[in-house]
Amino acid sequence: MKKLPKSVTVFGRIIPIHNLSSDKIKELYPDFQQAAPLGLWDSSRRVIIINKDFPVIDQAYTLKHEMGHAMMTFIGLDLIIDPSLQEILVQSMATLMEDVLNQARILK
Repeated sequence: MKKLPKSVTVFGRIIPIHNLSSDKIKELYPDFQQAAPLGLWDSSRRVIIINKDFPVIDQAYTLKHEMGHAMMTFIGLDLIIDPSLQEILVQSMATLMEDVLNQARILK
């Protein structure tokens, strides 16, 4: 992947992707916990933010992770599952998506 798409579809909803610098992310999301986050799911604006200061391979993995957060929002799991467990689940989903995509490339 040379660069990220402008949007992705999660459960039938088109989600815009904003590729921003660390400084811009900190400016827009001052309460975000990490000093230089790789990305985040803004559930109120329904947008995925990806940090463009990291290599594209990391951005692509982060996109899959944030898509997991979007999915949790759309089905309501974010309201009933502890945030630390949500992180484990979306990280696992992102890794599974990577595995599936890599195997699909091999099988072509």
